[in-house]
Parts: sequence; C-alpha cells; structure tokens
Amino acid sequence: MPSFLSLPNELILEISDNLLPHDIAALHQTSRRLNSLLENALLTELFRSRSFTHGRRLLYQLSAQPDLKSVEHLIKRGILDFTDPETLLHGAVRFGSVHVLKTLLHFGLEADTKDAKGRTPLSLAAKHGRANFANVLVAREDVDVNSRDAKFMTPLLIAARRGWKVIVEILVQSGKADLQNISDRMGRNCLHLAALRGRVTMIVISLLEKKDLDMSVTDSNGCCTPLSWAAEKGHEGIVKLLLDQKEVNPDSEDNRYITPVLLAASGGYEGIVKLLLDRKEVNPDSKDDSGSTPLLLAASLEGHKGIVKLLQDHINTKLDPYPLFSRTPSPLPGPTTDNTEAPAFPHPQLGAIDVKTTAPAPALTPLPPPPLDSPSNKIKLLPISSPLACPSLAAAVTIIPVAILVAYCLNYSKYLSS
Repeated sequence: MPSFLSLPNELILEISDNLLPHDIAALHQTSRRLNSLLENALLTELFRSRSFTHGRRLLYQLSAQPDLKSVEHLIKRGILDFTDPETLLHGAVRFGSVHVLKTLLHFGLEADTKDAKGRTPLSLAAKHGRANFANVLVAREDVDVNSRDAKFMTPLLIAARRGWKVIVEILVQSGKADLQNISDRMGRNCLHLAALRGRVTMIVISLLEKKDLDMSVTDSNGCCTPLSWAAEKGHEGIVKLLLDQKEVNPDSEDNRYITPVLLAASGGYEGIVKLLLDRKEVNPDSKDDSGSTPLLLAASLEGHKGIVKLLQDHINTKLDPYPLFSRTPSPLPGPTTDNTEAPAFPHPQLGAIDVKTTAPAPALTPLPPPPLDSPSNKIKLLPISSPLACPSLAAAVTIIPVAILVAYCLNYSKYLSS
C-alpha cells in the first residue's frame, strides 16, 4: 500500500485543499518535501479563513521549534491582525514552552499586557507555577512585578496562595516585589495567604527572612494576623515558625478580642494549643466579646479532653499560686521545739502575718450570777459547754461542719477527675 509521501505533488496539493490549517501545518512539518510543497497552501488557507485558533496554533508550533524565519514571515503577512496579540503571551504560558515566549518577545510583543481579567503573563506564570516563564519575565524592565488583576491580586499574592515556593523565591529575590504595602482586597498580605492556606512551610520561611515584612499586621477588618489564620486552620508547622519570630505576638487579639489560643481550642488542635500555652505571654483564660474562653469552647466539643486538661492545668498554675492540697503547710507562728520563733506564714491575699504586732483578742468579762430569789436558781443549770445543755444545737454544731467538708471533698474530687 503506497504511503502518503509517495503520492504525486498534484494529488497532495488537492488533498490539502480539503484540510484545516492545523492539519496542513502538521503535514508541513513532516518532511522537507512537504515543508516546501505545502507552505503556500498552508498560508493561503490560513489567511483566507483568518482563523484565530489555527493562526495561534501555527504561531505556537513554529515558535516552539523555534523557527524564527517562518514566524517572522507570518508576522509580516499580518497574522497578528486576527490572533489577538495582546493575549498571545498568555496563551504561550498555558502552552508550556518557554521558547514560544522568548520567540514572541523577540518580535516585539508587549510583555506586560493584560487579559479580560486583568492578568498579565507573569500573573498566569505565578498561578500555574511556571518558574521558567517567571524568570524570563521578572528579568525584563517593562514588566510590573506588582501589577494587580481584577481581583486585586499581584503575582506574589497568587504564588503564596497557590503554594508555589519557587515562584515566591523568584519574586522575593528579585527585589522588585513589594512585601509590606501590597495586600488583597481583605487587607491580607502574602504571609497571611500562605498561613491561611497552609502552604509549604518553606514559603513562609522565605517570607520570614525578609525583615521589612510586618508579621503581626491584621487584615483590613482588624480581624486576623498570620498567626491567627494558621491557628484557626490547624497548620501547626506554620504556627511553630511564626512563634519563633520575636516580632510575633503569641497572644494578639482581634477586634472581637479573639486570641490564637481561643481559635486553636475551638478548632480542636491540641498540638497548636500546647505550642501557644508554652509561651508565658499567652493567657489560657482569655475571653472574647461574647465571654467565651478557650476552656469553654474546648469542653463543648467531643473528643477534646486533652485540650481541656491542658487548659485546666495552665489555668490552675497561672491563676491560683496556692492550689488546694498541692502545697506543704507553713509552720504556725509561735514557739517551736527548739525554742525559736517560727516565721510568719504567708497569706494569698493579706501577705505575711506577724504575730508579734497583731493585737491580742480582748478578754471576755464573765456575767454576774443571778439573784438568789431568781427562778433560774430553782432549776439545775448545766454548763453551756455540755452537750446536754442543748442536744439539738450540739448535734448541729457537730454534723454541719462534717457535712460541709464531705461535700467540698466530693466536689473537688469530681473537679480533679474531669
């Protein structure tokens, strides 16, 4: 069976008249014979149909080789008139060959044009993680590294949100990206977005190395810092990185008085709660504007007993310097066995009590005896200290304190076991 290449030129040209431009272009690149034979047929059909899709495809195919002579010939014949030159570079980024980008830039196409969504070729390179495209574009003087799209996003914000570590490094190391003053519509900078999305921790490290980046800035609503976002979303590695920075306040409050430890406790992230509680600046019993505390929120969730215990332990340690049953009783003031004066014992609220300067209690004056003719003398009186003087009173005096002590011990044992 004869092959296509064995057909005579006349028959090949007749067949090409019924083919689409991209099919002719594929045959055009098959061999030198078809290249010279079909070139005129290809161009004739392409410029007759003025097809946007086929014209772009031919440009990209020739630019990828790169066949500079053929590309130049097509541009001179006016192929850019129907292939939308303002977005040709955007298509080159999607096409995936850096040779296409370099070839089109070589013939003078604008490097910083925007598409209908306000995106530049660099923005698309940041979105799709095309590091080789980003290197070419960032090196050009006519490219605005801080250009915003319709969503108010810059290439650096896009790369940080998408998690493209290499793109972030290219943009940061270029020295052209504004780290301090560039944020999205919600006031979130690149560190906010990296922490929010939980992207590769190396991105956060790259950003933290830039000393001109404010690490404790809140968004435009005065709501969250990067640490708050990471704590709320459960990104423990990023929380640890941020806590290692001196500029980061581990107990920062938003406009609703919500702290990172409260967000982590409400989300059930025990590891993050422990990291935060290990910092002495963190208040384990902080309250938001509704009065909720980390302990209250953690206790309301099932399966978070570890967080509850962590918070209880830190609250007892920080708020009660004299926890019940956990301290050795201080010696009572007064003479000791070695005839020395015992030191005054401390009191949590009153401080040390000095028995030497404490005024003694006033002496009790005994009541005068009743008159001889008093009716009371006809009744045999018992001493007031005797239980028989008032049996019900004696029982109450004996039973009530015991009952109170037992109830207190039971409640405290439940508190310890909870």
